[in-house]
Amino acid sequence: GFCPVAIREERRLVAAHDEFVSEFQGQTYRLSSAEALAKFQENPELYVPVAGGLDVVAVRQGSAVVNGSLDYAVWYRHRLHMFSSPENLAAFRAAPKTFAPVP
Repeated sequence: GFCPVAIREERRLVAAHDEFVSEFQGQTYRLSSAEALAKFQENPELYVPVAGGLDVVAVRQGSAVVNGSLDYAVWYRHRLHMFSSPENLAAFRAAPKTFAPVP
């Protein structure tokens, strides 16, 4: 996988390493460095995708819980939203307030 700190702060994909690992809300996150790990552990919510990476459009529409992909992702309100298809990404872009969790 990729380092969530690098994705947020640098907007680029940096390979994560198994020696820099943190748990948050039942999920394991791998980071790219000790510095990235420290930043993540200070404020994990800042770095994790919305809804833990689930496709919020699919969930809202009553579909099965589906993981999103970086292939179909967008930044909204400084948070990463990931979707399982280009159609769900387009639906979100058309009406983000319908699908985005209230901060």
